[in-house]
Amino acid sequence: MLKLNNSIAVRGGLFAISFLFVGFANGTELNAGQIEASQEYFDCIDEAKAIHPKIVSCVQSEIGRQKKNMEIKINAASKDPSMRELVASIAESDQLWVVYVKKLCDMYIQLGGQRGELLSESCVLNEMAHRKLFVKNILDEAGI
Repeated sequence: MLKLNNSIAVRGGLFAISFLFVGFANGTELNAGQIEASQEYFDCIDEAKAIHPKIVSCVQSEIGRQKKNMEIKINAASKDPSMRELVASIAESDQLWVVYVKKLCDMYIQLGGQRGELLSESCVLNEMAHRKLFVKNILDEAGI
């Protein structure tokens, strides 16, 4: 029974770490309801059973899903001629965003070990969720 309780505690702790940063962006608290993860992500985390490589794989897969969803929204906007300049600005800012996120999240790697790796991946997921929300909001404001 002790091993089961420890497993549940570790799994819960790792899940909490994977969403540790989701409520904050640039030091400003966001409404946690605005940041969403897919059901596939939650199922994957549950099935990972606190096994580090599986958890990292879950986080990386969710990053890919978030990115794909954002790209679909951008591609839809690019079909509107009045949105081309805004879409070009989003693409340009994306290049800078990639550099920023790499520098920001790589700091966790300095902590070393599995903890540093998981925190780094969680940081990327958090930043991707915020980027997706930003792009959605700006496109919505522009009338898409």
